[in-house]
Amino acid sequence: MILDLDQLIAPYFDKYPNEWLLFEVTDTDEHDWPTKVQFVAHDPSRQVIANIAIEKDIDDTLVRFAGDVLPKGWHAAL
Repeated sequence: MILDLDQLIAPYFDKYPNEWLLFEVTDTDEHDWPTKVQFVAHDPSRQVIANIAIEKDIDDTLVRFAGDVLPKGWHAAL
């Protein structure tokens, strides 16, 4: 399931690097995992994306950052 979602949104990662991406979830599976999404907006500011979601009154959103989550040279311990 996660792979399918990643495949759905991967083209936007290349198109809008290092920006926040807003999608409207239009369909989910039996576990409420997104299976279809509609691209809504992109912006470098997370706050702008949040405002767009509110303005458009989107009920089911998916927001992703199209870049490195951690700065270069940093590592996360899980």
